[in-house]
Amino acid sequence: AQTPSLKFGNIPSFNYANVALDDVRVYNRALSAAEVSKLHLRGGGWQYRKKITIDRTRVAGPLTDFPVLIRLANDPNLPGKAQASGNDILFTSSDGTTKLSHEIEKYVSATGELVAWVKVPSVSSTANTDIYMYYGDAGASDQQDKTGVWSNGYAGVWHLKETTGGAGAIKDSTSNGNNGTDSGGLGAAGQIGNAISVNGTTGYVNVGDPANGTLDFADAKDFSISGWFTRNVPGVNHFLVDKGSVGDNCTGGVAPVGYRLNLQDGGNAL
Repeated sequence: AQTPSLKFGNIPSFNYANVALDDVRVYNRALSAAEVSKLHLRGGGWQYRKKITIDRTRVAGPLTDFPVLIRLANDPNLPGKAQASGNDILFTSSDGTTKLSHEIEKYVSATGELVAWVKVPSVSSTANTDIYMYYGDAGASDQQDKTGVWSNGYAGVWHLKETTGGAGAIKDSTSNGNNGTDSGGLGAAGQIGNAISVNGTTGYVNVGDPANGTLDFADAKDFSISGWFTRNVPGVNHFLVDKGSVGDNCTGGVAPVGYRLNLQDGGNAL
């Protein structure tokens, strides 16, 4: 028997379609009801999507479950289409259906400015990595999963994005809930969204000593600290992160307890 050709958009000697056609899929099995309901996420009411490409030349080596920063300075497609809260914004892998955990650090609905962190399962350094951003569902609930973003070995993540302070106001995005209390300095311009400005007297954050122990490390335990900072005043010690005793062997010969990250007098030694 003759095997007909698979075609998109026309039936020979009969008719042509007059549509815009995209992302056609043929399955060798019946889809489940759950799969159908989320197919392309359009069943949930999402009307728009755009592809985001992670440039391989910006990736030093392969990454797994990595929180990728997505920063849109001014996206004209978001205002009026996404919810003002940004709750309907979500991200998927390149298949267009597998949701990725994300956290929105900043969203300005009037301009479409977006700062978001998306945990991408695999980021290649040899080929571009594509993900999709969906938006435009007026009835969608909040799609964020911030603790899911920061689940790959993070003891604490503080974006310091808050503009209103108080006890426990400085939020830890991990599931550990190591929230801090500020002493002013909120709302400064930062490298990524907002930052906190400290001056040695006011404008600091105290996370305390969480009972869960997630910020304590044994002597032989490897751990890392990262962050962005810029000096306001040169020529002095800048204590950036500190979890230790008051005395230290730099000033009084007292052996330190805990850990500290500081920029020493002279400006170039951490």
